[in-house]
Amino acid sequence: MTQTLNGMLDRVADSVERQRLFVAMASHELRTPLAALRAELDEADRAGTSIAEVRQAVSDAQGDMIRLSSLVTSLLELAANQEDTGRIDRRPVPIRGIVASVARAVEPLTRRHGAVIEADMPDVVVRVDRVRVEHALGNLLTNALTHGREGHRVEIRGQVDLDAHGLTIEVLDRGPGLGTAEPYGLFEPFVRGPASLGAGSGLGLATVASAVRAHGGTFGAANRDGGGARFWFTIPDIGDPSPPALASRSELQSGA
Repeated sequence: MTQTLNGMLDRVADSVERQRLFVAMASHELRTPLAALRAELDEADRAGTSIAEVRQAVSDAQGDMIRLSSLVTSLLELAANQEDTGRIDRRPVPIRGIVASVARAVEPLTRRHGAVIEADMPDVVVRVDRVRVEHALGNLLTNALTHGREGHRVEIRGQVDLDAHGLTIEVLDRGPGLGTAEPYGLFEPFVRGPASLGAGSGLGLATVASAVRAHGGTFGAANRDGGGARFWFTIPDIGDPSPPALASRSELQSGA
């Protein structure tokens, strides 16, 4: 009994330590954009500042507000996923509907980079928490669009595994790739890949991992032959595919 109690106390202590580190790292990440925002607003309010300087300061402040909002959203997603892993809301949803919805959500980013998103998905229904899967796929698409070359093509592919009764979803880009980074480590909170050059919070892939784990799936990443990266995750619960379960290729959004 003593051994069992010690084991339970160790697990509690480990959980408390992980929460302490999470709060400390989150506070550090929030401090930088908040400090930049304050400096930009101080510049705009400074006596003698020209109209052009005020406009530049306001523009810079808007950019920091967007980054701050994205960071807070990622923190909330990650916290919710970690807290509610046993209470996901699984419902049958056509996977093509999820992909189309996410592509619409990232359309402004797609246009900004002059990119094209091409989907090649089977006609299957998945039993998932739609919000969490859309967040996961959205984070992968955002990474691919942000780190890819201007005017490049981002591919979303789906592959049915009839034996495992599951679906693998891949997001492929032609960006700088992962370098020599350990792929699995990129999915830990606050870890940034070498290709990010310091950009981002290091939370996007952590929310992907948390959402996929909640569904009992797996995830990973690898460099692509010819350059770029391949990110993937599995959904282990699908309905019977339409016969035959052929993929439908379409260009969802372009930068044109």
